[in-house]
Amino acid sequence: MTIYLFTVQEEQRFSIKQIHKYACDYYMIGFQDLAHMLVFLIVLINYQKLFRRFSASYLKTFYLGIA
Repeated sequence: MTIYLFTVQEEQRFSIKQIHKYACDYYMIGFQDLAHMLVFLIVLINYQKLFRRFSASYLKTFYLGIA
């Protein structure tokens, strides 16, 4: 939905064919790096527990004064 709104408002392309061509031309460039982005997201998900423990420890130490 966002691509349709953006293309009509900013790119002044009003037909469905023009919108689809713009989306294909513009966004296919970014999808080439999708595998790298997927690996990055998996790493972030794996570190979720670490971030949660670190933030809890940080909050206890610096805001509550608990060691």
